[in-house]
Amino acid sequence: MKYCTYNLKHSYFVKWHILLKEEDQELLGGWCEAIRIKLNQVRPHVLPASL
Repeated sequence: MKYCTYNLKHSYFVKWHILLKEEDQELLGGWCEAIRIKLNQVRPHVLPASL
């Protein structure tokens, strides 16, 4: 179950990250990594259902 939960959160991060333009990713710098770490702490049931 832990593996599936990780994949769900990782998938959410990948979708979110893809939505950012490359320039925006550069401006955010370390924030992308910080958000990924935070998402790893979030339970999947609190993630938006639309993603």
